[in-house]
Amino acid sequence: MASFYQLTRSHCAGSRLIPVRANGNSPAYAQYVPSEHDTALIPWSIHLLEIQNGKIAHIHQFADPDLFDRFGLPPRLDTNKLLDSIIDFTNNR
Repeated sequence: MASFYQLTRSHCAGSRLIPVRANGNSPAYAQYVPSEHDTALIPWSIHLLEIQNGKIAHIHQFADPDLFDRFGLPPRLDTNKLLDSIIDFTNNR
């Protein structure tokens, strides 16, 4: 998914994705984007993956930062303390 966004969404540069589960137990990712004011990353959207036959059939995007609280996600990420499980758009980890 990070590779797709790198190729098609240049405005996502510097974003990070945190894996979450949504809509029962479906795979999803919380996307944090760079803040304009400091080095922190701020909530942007939740990406819910629709899986069919073991492949991603559709990605539903919910661009609503208020949803992050419902997932128990932090209101910001410190770029100096990122976890290994976070997907880095810049380095394509």
